Amino acid sequence: MNLATCSYSQFTPDMGVAVGTSIGKHPRFREAEQCDPLKPWTVFRKMDDQPLTVQRARYWRQLDDTEARVAAALQDLTARHPGQRLVLMCWEVLDGTNECHRRWAADWLARRGLTVPELAPAPPTLWD
Repeated sequence: MNLATCSYSQFTPDMGVAVGTSIGKHPRFREAEQCDPLKPWTVFRKMDDQPLTVQRARYWRQLDDTEARVAAALQDLTARHPGQRLVLMCWEVLDGTNECHRRWAADWLARRGLTVPELAPAPPTLWD
């Protein structure tokens, strides 16, 4: 399985197949593939007042509880787009100081043996 992540705003078609993982669809990607089991149903707008560590733990619990659905959805997408990279996307533009659920999903998948790099440009450093 060839997976990566990126924000909607930084995605370019040469990266692979756009796969939405956000609850709301981006206007530019209304027709994009969707991976419903990776959407942050148990976290988004339900835990905004909680620390990110608590939100992340809840999201990982969601993925643990639906692991078979996550695997089936990703296998289905891979089968429909053979030989292509699936780019798991959400709204968040990472700047080195924030987090997002697509990277939480990448970390969760890494614990299952999959490498899921971020394709967006690296955030600028102080010396750039």
